[in-house]
Amino acid sequence: MSIFQKSSTPNNDQPLSPLVFIPKLMAGIVTPLELETDDSAFIEAEVTWLFHAVSNFLAIQETVQRQLEAEREQVRQRLNAEERALIDRLGPVAAFVNKAAKVEAAINQSKPRLWQAAIAESAAVPVDIPPNAERNPQANNKVLPNSNDFFLEDWAGTVRANLKLITTHLTGLELLLKQERQLGPAGKQNIGLQSELKSRRVAILNLTQEMAEVLNHAYDILVTGPGQLAAWLEQN
Repeated sequence: MSIFQKSSTPNNDQPLSPLVFIPKLMAGIVTPLELETDDSAFIEAEVTWLFHAVSNFLAIQETVQRQLEAEREQVRQRLNAEERALIDRLGPVAAFVNKAAKVEAAINQSKPRLWQAAIAESAAVPVDIPPNAERNPQANNKVLPNSNDFFLEDWAGTVRANLKLITTHLTGLELLLKQERQLGPAGKQNIGLQSELKSRRVAILNLTQEMAEVLNHAYDILVTGPGQLAAWLEQN
């Protein structure tokens, strides 16, 4: 049962570090709502685990991408050497066609191996699994071995996209909160402003819950606090 059934982007256009979102969500969403102590602690535990899991998962993906790029360069060099040897022997007619496609075909064969090695060598999420999380009893706070590399890359893309959207909404939320502070007591009574604040908070929480559902596939652990809080906010 839901506990709520009670009467800025740095260089290279990359999202903020996932861990930066924990205090931002607490300060911009949870603290202003003045939830009961147990409810606030529940949300904080689930948000904390989730963004640490995001950080853990993306670190694995970044390791794989670095290794893929290194292998890609090795394949390029090998094909270039083979091509030069053929051209020296047979002339320009021996030049490879679609060499880039040959490189990517070789790299695609490496992806499953590199993902599984990175997962095997990775550390667990460095915070305990929240007590209220839905989980497989065998879940050990690590990405599941033998996960499909296609899905792993797709999940990483979804998570990164959500982080960017959350960053945008947090920027908007911070501007609204500044406006609320500037208005003083009248800010709490401003219906339009409060509606915008609720809309931003719900959007952030829904995007956060989407990430939780994606990472459930990777870790077999599902936190539901952000979604519960979004549903509660929409009804209040």
